[in-house]
Amino acid sequence: MSTTVKLISQDQVTFEVEERVARMFGTVDTMLESLGSSSSSALEENDEPIPLTTVGSATLGRLLKWCRQHVDDLPPRKKNEDKDKDKDDKDEDEDEDEANQDIPPWDRHFLDDLPDDSALFELITAANFLEVKRLMRFACKRLADEMKVLTPEQVRQRWGIKDDLTAEEKAQIVKSNEWCCSGSSSNGDNNKD
Repeated sequence: MSTTVKLISQDQVTFEVEERVARMFGTVDTMLESLGSSSSSALEENDEPIPLTTVGSATLGRLLKWCRQHVDDLPPRKKNEDKDKDKDDKDEDEDEDEANQDIPPWDRHFLDDLPDDSALFELITAANFLEVKRLMRFACKRLADEMKVLTPEQVRQRWGIKDDLTAEEKAQIVKSNEWCCSGSSSNGDNNKD
């Protein structure tokens, strides 16, 4: 039988999960290591739930669903922290490689099934806090992919961002950035020979 860990959400909902799933949260893994809970017997003796005071139960449930799906896909977190610099350099290389990859189908479906933008933002924030880097990258990439196709006005409307620039300030921005738009006209006639 596998060892379990209890996690308690911001709204006081307790989740009992397999240790290997809980350890996919870098923050939880670090907590367990610092408490000396690297052995199963130490975990079994300590029945106290780990408080995740910034993560609501709906978001924690989604994070756990993602972790259960990927628990066998991802390499276990390294226990030897003596090689922090080498590990950080390697993580940066892996981050750059994954940042250029498409979101895998299961993960795309998982993110598309979120009920609204608020749930996506909460997931990104929680994944960042709990150090679930791969999920955070996928969620941020999905958000960026959505934003790429929107105009600034559509972005402001969708996320309730106030347009606080005056007409004069907008004109100044357009004037100071003419160089990046030179050669193109608004009607698309710039390609005539």
